[in-house]
Amino acid sequence: MPHTLYLSDQLPIAYPAVYEQIKAACEQFGQPHDLIHGTRDIWVRDFMPIPLPNGELLEYRYDPDYLQGATAGKRGKKSYPDLICDAMGLKTVKTDLIIDGGNVIRRGKTLIMAEKVVTENRHHYNKTQLTAALKEHFRVEKLVLIPTDVKDPYGHADSMVRFIDEQTVLVNYYYADCPEVVNPLKAAGLHVEALKLSGVPYQNDSYWPYLNFLQTEKMLLYTRIEPRYDAEVLEQLERYFPAYRGCMLAIEMPEVTKKDGALNCISWTDDML
Repeated sequence: MPHTLYLSDQLPIAYPAVYEQIKAACEQFGQPHDLIHGTRDIWVRDFMPIPLPNGELLEYRYDPDYLQGATAGKRGKKSYPDLICDAMGLKTVKTDLIIDGGNVIRRGKTLIMAEKVVTENRHHYNKTQLTAALKEHFRVEKLVLIPTDVKDPYGHADSMVRFIDEQTVLVNYYYADCPEVVNPLKAAGLHVEALKLSGVPYQNDSYWPYLNFLQTEKMLLYTRIEPRYDAEVLEQLERYFPAYRGCMLAIEMPEVTKKDGALNCISWTDDML
């Protein structure tokens, strides 16, 4: 039985057209799906627990800077993972680390995060202590820290890099020639591929949602942006993820991407691909 794909109960209210497209894709590809009740925004990836290799769910301190002070409310109201997990009957293991789920890219024994995790935990952990704690909590052998994108107010890694398999990662086109991002990945023994867009200069990062795709056991959904690039992205995704040929679909969602999030941001499962 495949794992269930969960979406916020706010999504069909705030963005019904997006919800209906994802729901239809789930039905088309036989993907079980459900809503998470009690959420206060649509960004469930950020606050839901992280699946661990041993099947446990890691619940962390969801206390990001973008929901504090003058920026509070810009991305939505704060949801409370402990209340939500209790209501869903999810048993979790807890850590005091401040983490965003959108900043967690893990496959096998390797964890990739943007360095914002260091900044947000600086009052309680130095970098050495934090590295050890992250490896312990996530049950991984390698931690790869990549620079936080200065243009990303949320400091997430899920639009920067995604795993193809345990040895290979896919970076977004505007990082292809960025040694600050690519070199740490290669130093960890990872092979680096790049999602490429013909004729788009690396300075233009307008097409970042393409890499923020939604991947489950049954399907891979990506964002529809422009027809000339949509086809190019589909060809590359089919090449890098051949098991999903015939199970890929583009979702129209400009109203969501204008809020600086895309398909991975609004979805959650209790397993990590």
